[in-house]
Amino acid sequence: MHRKGMVIGALVVCSFLFGTGVLYRVLHNRAKTVAGQKKIQAMERVAVVTRPVTYGDVASVVRLVGTVKPAVEVAVVPKFAGRVVRVLAEVGDFVKVGQPLVELDQTDLRAQLKQAEAGLAAARARLAQVKAGARPEETEQAEAALAQAKASFLGAQRALENARRMYQERTSTAQALSSAKTQVEVTKAQWEAAQAQVNQTAANLKAATDNLQRMTELFAKGAATKAQLEAAQTQLEIAKAQYQSAQALQEQARAALEGAQALLAITQETHDNQTALKAQVDAAESQYQIAEANLKAAQARVAQIKAGARREDVEAAEAQVHQAEAAVELARAQLTNAVITAPIGGVVAARAIDPGEMASPGVPVFTLVAIDRVFVDVSLTESLVGKVQNGTPVEVSVDAFPGLTFRGVLTNLAPAADPRTREFSARVSIPNRDHRLKAGMSATVKLATEVHRHVLVLPADALVDRNGDRFVFVVTNGRAKERLVKTGLSDGVMTEILAGLAVGEKGVGKGQDELADGIAVAE
Repeated sequence: MHRKGMVIGALVVCSFLFGTGVLYRVLHNRAKTVAGQKKIQAMERVAVVTRPVTYGDVASVVRLVGTVKPAVEVAVVPKFAGRVVRVLAEVGDFVKVGQPLVELDQTDLRAQLKQAEAGLAAARARLAQVKAGARPEETEQAEAALAQAKASFLGAQRALENARRMYQERTSTAQALSSAKTQVEVTKAQWEAAQAQVNQTAANLKAATDNLQRMTELFAKGAATKAQLEAAQTQLEIAKAQYQSAQALQEQARAALEGAQALLAITQETHDNQTALKAQVDAAESQYQIAEANLKAAQARVAQIKAGARREDVEAAEAQVHQAEAAVELARAQLTNAVITAPIGGVVAARAIDPGEMASPGVPVFTLVAIDRVFVDVSLTESLVGKVQNGTPVEVSVDAFPGLTFRGVLTNLAPAADPRTREFSARVSIPNRDHRLKAGMSATVKLATEVHRHVLVLPADALVDRNGDRFVFVVTNGRAKERLVKTGLSDGVMTEILAGLAVGEKGVGKGQDELADGIAVAE
């Protein structure tokens, strides 16, 4: 009995375990079926990216293409030909106004300046001498020359009178011969005095010349002042004038002596010969005329000294000073122009010269551009020109900086269209303090012709065009619903929604190509 009970118990346990296993398998299989169905349902949904409907600003944008230009472009040219000694800038360097760019050889120009300055000093000394009038020593010399001329004239006058009387009386007397000898002695003494004066003024001239040379050397070394140098130059001019005056007096005395000697010779040779007496008269008349001319010249010289400088002499001397000053200014300007400087502040765009080459007038050695502000020239159609004005803001983009936008304004809007193209020229001005925009870059100008503010907007990629209508797939409760919408302005990124959508709704912006009305979607 006991054994039979154990068998029955074992059978009961086995039955229980079998039933439990079957139940587990049934439940497990049912769970797997539900999960699979859910997975299939999830796989049947289309994955999309939605875009919200919001309020914003949108503009109608026109895109224009142009080329970036510098605000100013200047070709730097030399004013005269010269050999290049140094080049002081390179392409890409930023230079300021007046900054040296090229240095030409200045050797000849410095020598020309020194020569011009010396000419100016001489002209000023001459002007000062003319205004100051004669010095005391010049007055004394002129009066001495006048006294000599008077004595010569009186002697020649007496000799002429004697010769005429002898010719008329046809007699030769010891008195006439004595008078002729006396006249020779007087004129010889005058000639000797004039020769001594020439020797003295020649010595003074040499001393003044030596002194000027010494002062010039000291001035060059900085050991003498400019005033001392000019005083030495003035003293040399005075010495020259005195020497020339003494030579003139010597020449007058020589002529008087020769005339007196000739008269004496005639008197000694023939006293009673009528022909010889007539020749004696002719010689005396010639000597008289010479003495008279010398006297008038000496009197004029003294009168001129006492009267002082004439107005025309002062004006002539002043004109020489002005001319010399102009020569100095020209030489200084040439020396200054030997260093070619930047006429504007900007960037070196091109360099066309090297040290050792010859620069030529009118041939550019550098090209400078000012790019703190740059321009883009564009053309506007007749339909656009009425929607913009000077000062209209624009956005500019260049290929060199993708994704970066530069702000500018419209300027220089032409008042008349080009008769050939029927378009209006305009210029876009763009600040460029960081110099990122370079001349020659291709630029795209975005010009907003109309702006609507605080309107319903939706990203443009959420719109679907079909048969002339525009649709948006709106996601509601996990499904995409096709909705007809009416649109307004668009800038290519955002589009104005006039009807069909409300703020807060979501339109499919990516994946709408796989959608149909009512299809399940997964965001």
